[in-house]
Amino acid sequence: MREKTGPFARALAVESHLAETNALGMVNQQALRERFRSKLKTGWWEELAFGLFLLSMSAPYTYHGKIGNVMIGSSNTAKDQVPWGSTPMTDEKVRWGSVRVIHESYDLSRLDKLRQIVLPYAAGHGGAVPLRVCIGRRSLIEGAHLNCGECAKCMVVEMALLLSGADAADWGFNITPSALSHLRRELEEGRFGRSYDPATWAFIKAQSKSPPVELVAKHQGLGEFLDWFAGWDERAKDPRRLIDRVAPPGSRRRDLARAGFGRKEGT
Repeated sequence: MREKTGPFARALAVESHLAETNALGMVNQQALRERFRSKLKTGWWEELAFGLFLLSMSAPYTYHGKIGNVMIGSSNTAKDQVPWGSTPMTDEKVRWGSVRVIHESYDLSRLDKLRQIVLPYAAGHGGAVPLRVCIGRRSLIEGAHLNCGECAKCMVVEMALLLSGADAADWGFNITPSALSHLRRELEEGRFGRSYDPATWAFIKAQSKSPPVELVAKHQGLGEFLDWFAGWDERAKDPRRLIDRVAPPGSRRRDLARAGFGRKEGT
């Protein structure tokens, strides 16, 4: 991660620091999901924990660097009133010493951030910048990409970039026929559902009917995928709740592997 994002940090003349933790290896996520299953739609980590975990990892360096403010990027906006583990109402109540937490850009959707901040910045500073949105480790270990291109998080961002006229492959996304086929299977089987904020999802659905011709020609399988996606019936085929689909009994090891901790299944 440092090797692939280091040039961007150096271009900004800022320091970057890596924090490591075994926190998720100390928590039985599956047991917590089972205990609170009736109250959760997705999971304990997603709905309750991750904001606190990520903020706590910055605490030692705020002391070392004499830093008074910590900013954490928003996941959703005020329009998206869903249970989530990082919001202004929770993050900005976290305190240690005199440090203040700021939940940044709660007024901007994922699409707003891309179109109002990321793309204009890139246009004025030499082109694409590395974006890391994926939670998997495989893409970093096995390939040249920062993101796997096969999960819901990857799909939402890479499609929003492509349909805004930016080649997501230059931004760290894996756009191959096999990755697109995997995305289609996941959507058809109801594993993603209506992913992330409605504004971004609606934009992707609408723009997929008239994508940039040059990008469709450049990436094999992209045109076929977007043609299918434009007419896709969004109703999930799997009737189980999302938490039951993503966290079936006995999947704690998979949870840890997905988050980048511990060994993968079968190893």
